[in-house]
Amino acid sequence: MKNILLKASACVLSALLLATSAMAANYWTDDVVITAGKGSATIDGVYNADEWAAAEELEISMDDEIVNKYGVYQGAWETAREDSDFTAYMYFMWDENGLYICEVRYDDAVELSGTGKEPWNGSDSNLIFLQAIDGGTAGNEEAWSHHIFYIVGDGSGNYGGDAWVRLNNGAVNSQETVQFSEIKIATAAIDGGFCIEVMVPWTVLQDKIGAFQPAEGVEMGLSMVPIDYDNGEFAQLSWFKQADALGIQGGYDFGGWATLKLGAAPVVEIVEDTADAPAAAPQTFDAAVIAAVCAIVSAAGYAVSKKR
Repeated sequence: MKNILLKASACVLSALLLATSAMAANYWTDDVVITAGKGSATIDGVYNADEWAAAEELEISMDDEIVNKYGVYQGAWETAREDSDFTAYMYFMWDENGLYICEVRYDDAVELSGTGKEPWNGSDSNLIFLQAIDGGTAGNEEAWSHHIFYIVGDGSGNYGGDAWVRLNNGAVNSQETVQFSEIKIATAAIDGGFCIEVMVPWTVLQDKIGAFQPAEGVEMGLSMVPIDYDNGEFAQLSWFKQADALGIQGGYDFGGWATLKLGAAPVVEIVEDTADAPAAAPQTFDAAVIAAVCAIVSAAGYAVSKKR
């Protein structure tokens, strides 16, 4: 009877653990999960593959698998899209200090005007939507989220970058755009486009979600809105837009996003140098002895079998 009770308890516990792991977030979905690698980068506007080696490479294109399934092309891109208009490669990393973002964008007409406060008014830019703790859960009962706005220009028509943050209260659907001086940003031209690097300290997300603590395996909501201007013509895409499907009252600005997961530090393989180690002794004798013993045992077994 005791064993039956123990087995039943184990089954109940397993079912509870499975149910807990399968629970979905209120404001985002795990249909798409992007991993931010563990590491840091120098914010200088220059993409270095070795520096960003811990990050996944996410391509966003004019015929994008994720956008086609979960998002939407808007503005001029609703009706016509050319590869030369836009292709972006996104990278995310994190450390104990903050979240690192790199965008390498190929664009045949780079627009440096506009400001980070209103990037949709004449800037090549991006809006990175983040929710550090799921809305309506412990630590983020008011469903706060942070939109990191950045542009390639510096607000004066030159390269340099300009970053702002839109604070969103999902409980009352309110928004306020402010600037945090601790955010680092740098941009530079590349052949056929530009590069943007941004570092967002965790203190920015903790400004409204004080309970948030970054750690390996922590998940948060993520979406993006890259914006492109070509000779004054506005176009953008909403990378992952599932607010209606998830029943987000305030709409896409407040939720209906994918997942960003803080990944583990890369494993460093240590290769032992055996160049000066003494050569191993020949194993010929041992192998011969083993073979002989095996033959004797086999023969003995055969003899016993035959006698029976």
